[in-house]
Amino acid sequence: MHVGTLGALTWDPFVRGVLILALFILLLPGSVYLLLATNTGIRLGFLVAGAGFVGLIALLSILWIVLGSTAAIGRPNSWKPLEVVTGDFASNVTVKGVRDLPADPSAAQAPQGPLPSKHWYWPFQGCPVNGGWYNLSTSKLTDAESAADNVLAPTGGGAVPTRLTSPFSATADYVYLNGYEKNPNGGCLFAWGRHKVYLPYGRGAHYEVVLTQPALPPISLGGKPATPQPDTSKPVTYVILERNLGSVHQPQMVVAICSLIVFLILCDVLHRRDKDLWAQQEADTQGGGAPPDPEREKVGAPA
Repeated sequence: MHVGTLGALTWDPFVRGVLILALFILLLPGSVYLLLATNTGIRLGFLVAGAGFVGLIALLSILWIVLGSTAAIGRPNSWKPLEVVTGDFASNVTVKGVRDLPADPSAAQAPQGPLPSKHWYWPFQGCPVNGGWYNLSTSKLTDAESAADNVLAPTGGGAVPTRLTSPFSATADYVYLNGYEKNPNGGCLFAWGRHKVYLPYGRGAHYEVVLTQPALPPISLGGKPATPQPDTSKPVTYVILERNLGSVHQPQMVVAICSLIVFLILCDVLHRRDKDLWAQQEADTQGGGAPPDPEREKVGAPA
């Protein structure tokens, strides 16, 4: 047991990380606290150093929320599979948000392009029109196909929910036809340059539907395999995906809120201490100084 425990302790990064953290606490906050404690006292120095430390952490956390950095340790955004439908889509689909998918591909709108660049002196612009279904661009279709492969040809094993049951067993068994998306700009307020600003908790569900069909047997032409072609006599399989926004900035937000709470508590304690000192000084001033000590008056008095 002891051998296994020691084997889990590696120099890099476990022990090295612990030593770096210990030296950081000892040299940076520790040296500041030592300096304050020698000048203001142990208790007051701890309160001042603690307030400064958590205030700095709160400020950094707020910056990490809006700026990209290595502190983005939350779950990244990804496509979450909701359902796999084979055959008649309108009759078998259970996700309400995608029931209005057009049966005719030509009824979908053209893919949405990137935001146009604006002049440097006026970077603001409106969001793209958001309504109905849109064909997926090449880049978005590639991303959706990667997420759909995990459902159509799972490799992890284990139980698969009934709504995600795939008629295929390998990626070579099917061919992608097309893809559509709905509500790509839900909750978008405005765009700043090439960045969209969304309404918090008001974006709505962003759906993508990828269409696949069984592949015909491969044909070799001149020793090179030909491009797989769909078997149009077989039913189409639809993979419904929903965008999961993840929680990339949630840890920073939690740290910022907790640090601000501790910072306000420490500031309140320091403020109460100052008020008590001011009240004591005012009482001493109004009373003409400290009251005489009866024991001190007896010193040197005649018997």
